[in-house]
Amino acid sequence: MLACLHDAMPSLPVIALSDSDDAEAARKLLRAGADDCVLPEETTRNTFVRIVRVAIERSRRSARVAAEAHSDPLTGLANRGCFVARLHREIGGARAETDLAVLYLDLDRFKWVNDELGHDMGDQLLQALSMKLLRESRSGDLVARLGGDKFVLLAAARDPAQLRRLAARLPGAARETMRLGGVSVNATISVGVACHPRDGKSVAELLASADQAMDRAKVEGRNQYRFAGREVGELWLQFLPTP
Repeated sequence: MLACLHDAMPSLPVIALSDSDDAEAARKLLRAGADDCVLPEETTRNTFVRIVRVAIERSRRSARVAAEAHSDPLTGLANRGCFVARLHREIGGARAETDLAVLYLDLDRFKWVNDELGHDMGDQLLQALSMKLLRESRSGDLVARLGGDKFVLLAAARDPAQLRRLAARLPGAARETMRLGGVSVNATISVGVACHPRDGKSVAELLASADQAMDRAKVEGRNQYRFAGREVGELWLQFLPTP
């Protein structure tokens, strides 16, 4: 019963009220999933209020620790571990046909920003770009920062036309001039797209394929997107309407 409560409402502390002074009974309740146990001798109002407050604070602290373990401290986006875990789950539940896409994004000339404007300005640029990516993402998409100036977006790919429009929007959204610390910065990004299972059947394969497609976008001029597999990607896209 207590385990079911935790599964249904993991952030809600569970405090058991025991009708026995037996310490072993209290330990059983704790092992069963209770956050705390109130014995009959402790059921005064002040004691009960204190126990509830401690349990709530402990629950909040655990929630903060869990959130920090899955988020990037600079941008607040999901971190690499969170993204990999989500992609692994999605691959496990994916159908045989293509229905998942990984979009790999990299800031163009980010080293110049850090070298010429300073690392604080570089951090502000990463934070501003994170907000833009969140605005451009769709409901159900996951935006994450892998580290440095590299970001990824996990998206549904059941509608190829919608996926292409999303990939095309991202460089345009980042290209908008940003004011950072009183300085105008024109940032651009290159995007590589890999689809499951065509471009990879595992997390590592999909990330590698998307990374390679992103590299091709940079080599061919930056500030654009490319799909993994030149021949396959071009054949797939020629039947889609222009965004």
